Amino acid sequence: MPTTTLRILALTLFVSTQAARAQMQIHVIDVGQADSILLEFKKAAVLIDAGGESTGNERDRDHLLSDLDTFFARRADLNKTEAPGPNDLLLIGRRHVRDMNTWLHNLNSYVRGKNRCTLKVHPDDANRIGLTDGGIANIKSRVGAAHVQVEISDEIMPGVVSLPHGFGHKYRETEQTIAKEVLPGVSCNDLIDDEVLDVASGTSVVNGAAVQVFPV
Repeated sequence: MPTTTLRILALTLFVSTQAARAQMQIHVIDVGQADSILLEFKKAAVLIDAGGESTGNERDRDHLLSDLDTFFARRADLNKTEAPGPNDLLLIGRRHVRDMNTWLHNLNSYVRGKNRCTLKVHPDDANRIGLTDGGIANIKSRVGAAHVQVEISDEIMPGVVSLPHGFGHKYRETEQTIAKEVLPGVSCNDLIDDEVLDVASGTSVVNGAAVQVFPV
């Protein structure tokens, strides 16, 4: 490999490592039989291997709890837990066999039948919010909102709603005439907050996105 290429790769690795260090700090906590790892990020913290095996030594557990108390005293911004409101839910995606690719929506044989771009909601959440099966819900996030048909189903867990991937053909740039006229649907990407990032990959959080749902 040419020397110039190696230098570029080395510089890229150095810059990436420095950026990673700026984004994450690693804390090692002695929990007796091993070490527990606490990863500290700008907006989150992850505890890896908190022990749990019976060592007969209460000091190990107390040491871990003491270290965590100290950590959260310093990072009080991470120690806030707010009860969700009655309309607060988490948005996930899903796929249908006839919606594996968006171009399938531009074929007449694949857009026939009932509407597949629905918001799946658990019955408990639907009852609390006041949604009806087949009715319309207004789903909102920090960055967008949309009206979508409700599908009440126990296939989805409480506290979670689901929109399918591959829809949102209302935009002219999609250039899919049939899809735009027959089955435009709602794009779940329009509801994804671009400021909420996965700390490990640095990409947008597209599953488990915070939304609010209201009846229309």
